[in-house]
Amino acid sequence: MASGLFRAIAATARNMILANTFGSFVLLLFFALGGVVLSKDDVKGWWIWGYWSSPLMYSQTAILVNEFLGKKWRHIPQNTTQPLGIQVLEGRGFFTESKWYWLGVGALLGFILVLNLLFILALTLLNAFDKVRATITEDPQSSENGGRAVEMQQRASNQSQAGESQNNKKGMILPFEPHSITFNEVVYSVDM
Repeated sequence: MASGLFRAIAATARNMILANTFGSFVLLLFFALGGVVLSKDDVKGWWIWGYWSSPLMYSQTAILVNEFLGKKWRHIPQNTTQPLGIQVLEGRGFFTESKWYWLGVGALLGFILVLNLLFILALTLLNAFDKVRATITEDPQSSENGGRAVEMQQRASNQSQAGESQNNKKGMILPFEPHSITFNEVVYSVDM
């Protein structure tokens, strides 16, 4: 679920600065309204939508119901009529029915599907904020698949220079100077 959430945030933000800002805000809302920081009873009425839309609420409720409705927490303390596990759950404002385990599992599967669908739609429908400036550095004569490299270079060039004059330079604009190291006749063996 977390990878789907972060991929959806990255794909919809389309910029590192926006993704960091929006991602931090979303995590703040999930932690604050998901029952981790504030219990359900402490969330204001006009913020209750954040509680119900937080995947953390469903996962935490499923884990807590699974734990506190187990055999170890069925002990009934003196002067009470409820088991200790139910008292702990009610004390923090969590649900006490065992059905919340399966509701949590189902909700998390639903969040996984929705967030991955949002990720796919964002990649499909949204354009980049900046101009695409990358071109392929392969020389068509030295490449084994030269025709494909030329086609990819022309496509990237057309995308990056729409409306501008055609630039005859080949290569990718990188913020560093690329270097490579090669080794000849390297033999690796493990002596037994």
